[in-house]
Amino acid sequence: MHKSRTKQISKRSNPDNWTKITCKYCGDWFYQLKSSIRKRSQSFCSKKCLANSRKTFAHFNCSECGKDAARLPSKAKHFPLFCSKSCAATYRAKKRIGEKSPNWKGGIYKDKWGYIRLNTTKGRIKLQHRLVMEEFLGRSLEPWEHVHHKNEDRADNSISNLQIVTPTEHKKIHWELEQQKKEIHG
Repeated sequence: MHKSRTKQISKRSNPDNWTKITCKYCGDWFYQLKSSIRKRSQSFCSKKCLANSRKTFAHFNCSECGKDAARLPSKAKHFPLFCSKSCAATYRAKKRIGEKSPNWKGGIYKDKWGYIRLNTTKGRIKLQHRLVMEEFLGRSLEPWEHVHHKNEDRADNSISNLQIVTPTEHKKIHWELEQQKKEIHG
């Protein structure tokens, strides 16, 4: 055997060369060779404890639930700060509704079917053509009352273009329009 290797083995096997050390990060104790104690990295029980000791954390209260939380300083620069993704989602859902939303366009938008929709004061979304008809009649429409667009332009909500029909009448009107299109285009 190599001379230095035997020296090392004998040094490790001698109980007088070992000392009991408390980890500087987690507080657990472990045994370490006395010759290694001078090194900073040898004052920790594991590489994980060493790495964590090098990190400084910024402590803050969660903007949503108020719990104490910690982040690395580079991640804690921007306010508001949250303890979890669910708190962040809840906060944004509350704070960015309606006029507070960065995508707010006055509460009026066109849906994928071409109808104009409005956000009402009660937080509900209503079809504009139904609101126009309700205002014209001076009463609320019944759920079974349909509003038909005479010129088939769903965005044209002028009262002259709207007509109240029953669901059956509405289907019949659209069926007849479809038949006319088939005759024209053959």
